[in-house]
Amino acid sequence: MTRLPLHWVCQSPSPYNDVLFRTLSGSRVFGLQLHYLQADCPEYFWTTPSSRYSFRFLRKRPLDWALIRAVLGDRKSIFLTACWHDPTSQFILSALIVRRRPYLIWNDTPTTRRRNWIKEQLRRTFLSTVLSKATAVLGTGKPAMQMLANLGAPINKLVNFPYCVDLEHFAPRRSSGSSERVVLGTCARLHRIKGLDLAIRAIARLVGSGVTGFHYRIAGAGPEELALRSLTAGLGMSDYVDFCGWIQPEDLPNFYHSLDAYLHPARFEPYGVSVIEALACGLPVLASDQTMAALDRVIEGESGFLHAANDEAALCCAIETFLQLSEQKRLDMGRAARRSALTWTADRALETVDQLISESCNRVARELVARSGGANEAV
Repeated sequence: MTRLPLHWVCQSPSPYNDVLFRTLSGSRVFGLQLHYLQADCPEYFWTTPSSRYSFRFLRKRPLDWALIRAVLGDRKSIFLTACWHDPTSQFILSALIVRRRPYLIWNDTPTTRRRNWIKEQLRRTFLSTVLSKATAVLGTGKPAMQMLANLGAPINKLVNFPYCVDLEHFAPRRSSGSSERVVLGTCARLHRIKGLDLAIRAIARLVGSGVTGFHYRIAGAGPEELALRSLTAGLGMSDYVDFCGWIQPEDLPNFYHSLDAYLHPARFEPYGVSVIEALACGLPVLASDQTMAALDRVIEGESGFLHAANDEAALCCAIETFLQLSEQKRLDMGRAARRSALTWTADRALETVDQLISESCNRVARELVARSGGANEAV
């Protein structure tokens, strides 16, 4: 069986998508051909994952004509973009709409930004058209699907397609061990939107009220590192907060295994793959209600706790609630966390894309037969 070319446009190489693309490259239905907009993401410091799948980088002068020719010149090819803002993707999408050919969109929860009124109206018109004409619109979880529906994606075309993680790499530690103190931790870019300043202030508030016996570990790097270190020292929390620096993906399980719970206090998070990594490692998750992965996968009181975003007092309450749990309850929450991570696997993602591509090809074949039949009748 000849595999159909699937041209997939993505932002940049990332460990977040590595297990997905490794799995998709084994499809018997399609041949995955990745096209990255850029070689790396300056906001992150990870090493590029060793690829076991083919990829190339788009040329931007101003359009990548090689990709345009590959997609538009082969009627059997399928196009999927996770970058609707990319000019080459916009050109291809517009051409596919005119030619009535199938394509797919994949996106996380779009970030709300202030735009000039004319630009916002043009953006909404373009997105409404592209989303409504798509063969399928893949959203990273239920919050993303709701936002995409608000932008014009038909409900019957929405497909739940979250990020997935390597469930063998990110797995619970073999023994829980015992410690006199509870260890909380966060793995994130050190940026204001991640809300780490809120976490440090909440911890200072807890300690100030007499709650002790816990520790907070921060893994990451970014523009707010000096400010966060200064805040920690200024609040007298240096004995309670550790800065672990940037940790490469291959070493992250060791970091998660050093924790009793994962903290993700983001002011806004379009998804939050680290939440899924933590769940996979069997960690209860304490996250803000603007962390989309947590909204999608954390069950309140069962696999973690949600708190109001940008609310130091609410975060403080969530941490204190967890600290008051019995050791058995924490273990039960950890097992529930792992079960939550297991609900979406790379193999399930492969089955989903295989089915979408097969259905798309069958639909095109039926339309071609119908058109040829109509032409014959006219003759």
